[in-house]
Amino acid sequence: MNLPNAITLSRLVLTAVFVAGTAFGSALGHWIALISFVVAAISDFVDGWLARKLGMVTPMGKLLDPIADKVLVGSAYVYLSAQNLCPVTLELGGKSPAILCDDYPVRKAVERLMFVKLLNAGQICTTVDHVYVPQGKSAEFVEVAQQIVRQRYPQLDTPDYTAIIDDKSFQRLTQALEEARAGGATLVQLIPGPAWDATSRKIAPHIVLNAPRDSALRTREIFGPILPLIEYSTLEVPINAINAGPRPLALYPFSHDPATIQTLLERVMSGGVSVNDALFHVGQHDLPFGGVGDSGMGHYHGHEGFVTFSKMRPVFYQASWSAIKFLWPPYGKFATKYLAFLTR
Repeated sequence: MNLPNAITLSRLVLTAVFVAGTAFGSALGHWIALISFVVAAISDFVDGWLARKLGMVTPMGKLLDPIADKVLVGSAYVYLSAQNLCPVTLELGGKSPAILCDDYPVRKAVERLMFVKLLNAGQICTTVDHVYVPQGKSAEFVEVAQQIVRQRYPQLDTPDYTAIIDDKSFQRLTQALEEARAGGATLVQLIPGPAWDATSRKIAPHIVLNAPRDSALRTREIFGPILPLIEYSTLEVPINAINAGPRPLALYPFSHDPATIQTLLERVMSGGVSVNDALFHVGQHDLPFGGVGDSGMGHYHGHEGFVTFSKMRPVFYQASWSAIKFLWPPYGKFATKYLAFLTR
């Protein structure tokens, strides 16, 4: 349900990001409020009259919980759809990684990554979840990120910076930060002032170093303004780590070396890819968008979306004269020879 306008109006929305500037963040809050109202209304309708009609046993309200386990939610949708022989296209999100390769300029990567990560305060299904950084470059990444983010968001209450969608999500994110700190991680706050404000539900942008492997920040989709950095010694490390987990909705490799990019494209599976940036493959209507494995199934956008959500019905017109009559029974020598010719 995040950024639904990007599905049908992505070109307009992306234009608004660059043209309207601060209006995007403010308007988005109104979109979220409207969407939440519509979702609640749909939930009541589905849980009531429609549920009785379709014999549904799982309340739709639980399926629309933004914090629910997305794989379980997707499985529930498939199950309910199967009861009614309804085809399903799922986009479930997940932990979409970025891989900063050693040849790519750190500043340029940070400029692009932090723009996407903090857009809508990280509450976008295809945002950057975490970044693999070459060994020894985390300090430079953090220093540049602090400079850039402070320029863009001088303080927590700036109108350009979005709040977290609800109290439950706010609590989940702050608890994840506290859990990581308790486990030995270093929390780097990227702007001055309070780390978060419960009244406005705003959380300051954070980079997290050395987050424990079993922490929430490393094991589930973050969906907020928190960016863990993971250092690697060779490219095999992120490749193996990503492939060992659920397939991500997106992959964001940063490198000027075509061979390196090709290696990552061939060896790491994901729903989609933006090379040397993040998110923007979603805004291209000529490209199909969707997940794979735990991040979803099927795809849509543009022509692909029309095909996905349409029934392709074949229609055959027989000619006035048809050779098929020679195959009508009783079967003689011609039919036998003809069938032998077709099946040889």
